Amino acid sequence: MAGRTGCHGHITRWMAVAIALASLTFAIPAAAADEDEALRASLSQYPLDEDIGAFRVSVRAANVRERPETNSARTQLLKRGALVKSLGRVKATRWYAVELDHAFIGFMYDKTLEPVPDSELSEAQRQDLGLEPPENPLEGVSIEEMAGAFVAQGRDLAIRAKPAGDSRTVGRLHRGERIEAIGRVADAPDWVAVGNDGEAVGFMPEKGLMRVVDAGLSQPMNGKLQIDGGITCVYELAFKGRSAVTGEVFGSADYTANLACTRNGILEMFSAMMFIIEGSRQTDKGDVHQVNLDILPLGDAERPFSVIMGYNSTAGTIAYETSSSANLVRRRFTSERPATSITETLSAAIEIGLNALNETAWSEIAGL
Repeated sequence: MAGRTGCHGHITRWMAVAIALASLTFAIPAAAADEDEALRASLSQYPLDEDIGAFRVSVRAANVRERPETNSARTQLLKRGALVKSLGRVKATRWYAVELDHAFIGFMYDKTLEPVPDSELSEAQRQDLGLEPPENPLEGVSIEEMAGAFVAQGRDLAIRAKPAGDSRTVGRLHRGERIEAIGRVADAPDWVAVGNDGEAVGFMPEKGLMRVVDAGLSQPMNGKLQIDGGITCVYELAFKGRSAVTGEVFGSADYTANLACTRNGILEMFSAMMFIIEGSRQTDKGDVHQVNLDILPLGDAERPFSVIMGYNSTAGTIAYETSSSANLVRRRFTSERPATSITETLSAAIEIGLNALNETAWSEIAGL
């Protein structure tokens, strides 16, 4: 009986532990529910905008606060990459109210988060966050189509799901970053639709953006030109990439060109560099972008001879403006050509640049 009594006592102690554990297991969700309810009650005192969507922790570790204040108690610490759902930004602040696993957990400072576009979320992630299926940004929105691109002048600009300041954030554009122009919102002309590869991703106020031309080329260009004086030229031009313009948010699109020109029965082969400044200067005739044709046999490696032109993207024309040496261009030279695309602009720029050359310039090219 002693053995039985000892065994019975041993079992009784384990049963007591099991019962205690069971009671703890059931108490945890209840405590979590109470905590969530208490936090949500505190949330009601803060007016939120409609900036609802998926956000990712963008710093090494981010605090979640009980209130939208830096000295408020911390409720959680989330590591880089953690996904949360924004319930909205507290109005007139930089704090988001956030959920994790369908439970409200507190407030996070906007600099610790980055929006996650709909296209980057899997269906499972969207369901885990309790988000609606992605929608077409242009549905129900009338736009006037635009060409070209925008570059951000501000440091941190939100891309919105709809053309309204309280619409949810679907992306961000940082200073110097560019995005494709899709169109201007017909009944809200201060807003533009932006996107990638012809597909709209959202909307931005045009204030804070600079309109730029996208002067990149997907493949080399080839052409043949008839130049004044009985000169025939063929060329091959290739896009080399973009360069920064000092002090500006936009850059230049850069190209190399190989030319072969037949003049007086003699074939001359030479190289040139070109660039288009993708940002514009505002004139009473429209937006004008500088275009340079640098002819390498003229001048030297440090300062090549340049023919300088202006591409008016508003009017769809390109015209001669000046050169780096008056001694190498024809007197009182003027020229304007239609240019309704980047390829037309580049071809016309080569034609204008070569037509601008005088006899002295052509003799230098020939090495005479």
